[in-house]
Amino acid sequence: MEKFELSTERRARERQEYERLVSEKEALRELMEEEQRREEEQRQKEEITSLRQEQVTFKHDTVH
Repeated sequence: MEKFELSTERRARERQEYERLVSEKEALRELMEEEQRREEEQRQKEEITSLRQEQVTFKHDTVH
């Protein structure tokens, strides 16, 4: 025999599950955005380092 359940109770439980899933997706999206931001910062640092090295090499070549 199945347990009797009011539709309001069922809807409340479904809504709670829906809110949990939305929260998990939002947290995952934030983690992905943070990872992309870190990768972009690292790429920019590497680019700056490379440009500085090119300037040092260029100055060294023009001096000699």
